[in-house]
Amino acid sequence: MQFVRYKAARAGGELICVDARGTSQECRRCGAVVPKPLSLRQHVCPCGLDEHRDVNSAGVIRDRGLAAKAASEGGSPSGAPTRAVGPCVVPGRSSPSEGGARESHAGPSTPNDE
Repeated sequence: MQFVRYKAARAGGELICVDARGTSQECRRCGAVVPKPLSLRQHVCPCGLDEHRDVNSAGVIRDRGLAAKAASEGGSPSGAPTRAVGPCVVPGRSSPSEGGARESHAGPSTPNDE
């Protein structure tokens, strides 16, 4: 986690940890929970949002991060929904009670990665 935080800061960004559980079931547009089996790759919500479940999940994670950042700064980001944000995902932890989910690291993907 320290390495990712360092890389984000070096690129002018910031690492914001959020709970990624349930992101493929939650609608990024309306926040409704839309249960689906893993074999179903499309997220289709009654609100009309219809997109690949991974794109939806990425949007939910982004919104959770923006909400966490706004909460830490005492405000609310424009247009970003405010939802509950869980614990940071910590490498090597196997359950939420231990602080997060398991994470693996395969190493640098390009020669330019440090």
